[in-house]
Amino acid sequence: MARIGKLLGSLALTANLSMCAAGFSQDTVPDTISQIPSPALPAAGALSREQISELKKAVSDIRMKETSLAEKQKEFNDYFNLIVFPPWLAPDKVANFAKERIDFKASKLYSLREVPDAHEALNRLTQKTMGDIVGGQNYHPVARFNAMLLIGELDEVEPVGKVPGVPFKEAQKEFLRVMSLDARLAPDYIKIAAMQGLLRHAQAHVVTGADAGNAVNLLLPIAAAAKPPAGRSLDGQVWMRRRAVQIIGAIGLSGGAVTSELQKIVKDTSAPFNLRCDAAMALGELEYKELPQAKAAELGKDVGLLALDATRREVKETEISLPQLKTRLHAVKVALAGPDEPAATGGRGIPGANADATLKVIVDMMAAIDAKSPDAGSLSRQADALAATLGVAAGPAMPAPNVPAKPPTAAPATGPGKAAAKAPNLDEFGAPGK
Repeated sequence: MARIGKLLGSLALTANLSMCAAGFSQDTVPDTISQIPSPALPAAGALSREQISELKKAVSDIRMKETSLAEKQKEFNDYFNLIVFPPWLAPDKVANFAKERIDFKASKLYSLREVPDAHEALNRLTQKTMGDIVGGQNYHPVARFNAMLLIGELDEVEPVGKVPGVPFKEAQKEFLRVMSLDARLAPDYIKIAAMQGLLRHAQAHVVTGADAGNAVNLLLPIAAAAKPPAGRSLDGQVWMRRRAVQIIGAIGLSGGAVTSELQKIVKDTSAPFNLRCDAAMALGELEYKELPQAKAAELGKDVGLLALDATRREVKETEISLPQLKTRLHAVKVALAGPDEPAATGGRGIPGANADATLKVIVDMMAAIDAKSPDAGSLSRQADALAATLGVAAGPAMPAPNVPAKPPTAAPATGPGKAAAKAPNLDEFGAPGK
């Protein structure tokens, strides 16, 4: 997974798509890139210096509130459609698309934060133009990928200082549209960018109503599919499944098959631990309306068995990784007790799981990791204590050799994609957090 994270990070920052999308299906990379299709507008090259200056001044006047958007709507649109966006797609400039995207968000959009109608107009114009690029199969994949990322980065309210922005809710329609398309129209690299935007919205708790239900319906089959489709590697499939699970957890709906599908992933001993832990954390983030006591107890035991499995697996390693074990134990803690920083609704852990004893052992194990570097013997004994609370057999007796262990780290922040990093970073996936 770390390898995929590095590849995706490169995809966001460079034009080398053929390397960066390894492991995922993709369409053919075109040799040339057309300009933004805008048949109702004159070619940018036809503008004189005086015309360009007039367009820039019109936007500046709107920003300074010296004129209204209504008075200069055409000039406002022309400035972005003719001057700002087209150079991003020039054949010799596409490698800079990621930088242009970041600069555009930090300067153009941010500068209009105190002019609400102009800020919203630019959001809508940007989404429309970037959506055209995303849907244009003749555009370079790097342009399409970054265009999708930019849609996911749009904010209704721009961030100020440590106060995060409020994502532009209209973008959710584009995420869901892209996720519903087949691989021919929306290759994996576009869906990766759409899922990143959807995760950002879900973590901000703005995916609600029909959009929430539609998102879960699209993501649940991805989360449940152990076998990758044609053209996608197993590593790529695990990446997609993890991201789907994280978004489902952040959205928080527990109806339908959500709870049972997440439980299946937690119990799947053939699945990677990171995926199983993401599913456990998602169970702790759901907003449960009704959960029968028997089902709650079953879920509590299953996530406890995940912690037991993780501990016993670590004991068998030649070199024990305490940070890795602590991250996995923390995922179970979230499942049982909810996130460290729960949302206003939901996210209180599996209700009525009768897992107080299990939770206490998990917390004690994490505290022991913080306090010292436990060896294989002490970890084995802690695993036996956990097994006793779960009503399963203890493991074989083990000596307490001086097994080297990596030093512990602080408890990870909770929430989708934060098993190893505090929100809004996206841990080993490598995509830049927003």
